[in-house]
Amino acid sequence: MNYGKRNDGTMKDVGFLGEVRRPDGKVMTELSVGLNFGDGEVEVPTLVPTLKPEELEILRNLKEDEDPPRSIVDKAAAYAVERMRQGKNPFYSSETEKDWNRERALADVLRTGYNNR
Repeated sequence: MNYGKRNDGTMKDVGFLGEVRRPDGKVMTELSVGLNFGDGEVEVPTLVPTLKPEELEILRNLKEDEDPPRSIVDKAAAYAVERMRQGKNPFYSSETEKDWNRERALADVLRTGYNNR
């Protein structure tokens, strides 16, 4: 499936949590933010497995022109930094992470009964 391109021109993928349906019917898979880690801006996903259910709900309901809360951006930054320390891209890649279990990751985030439909 084609999820479009990031600001840097690279193709978006299905993301760590899979397709997350927004109330307007649109689907999001990454919800990128640009962060500066000292060497210029780097895009990172905010839809990461370390989110709490209420944080995912906040992201799901963000308006197109709204920025995610700082607490969620901080969590996304920490997740991205850890992946980069491991030599990985901050974004999920279906080509390099074939063993990643999105259903399990989403279930871990959504233990409180959040409905993603």
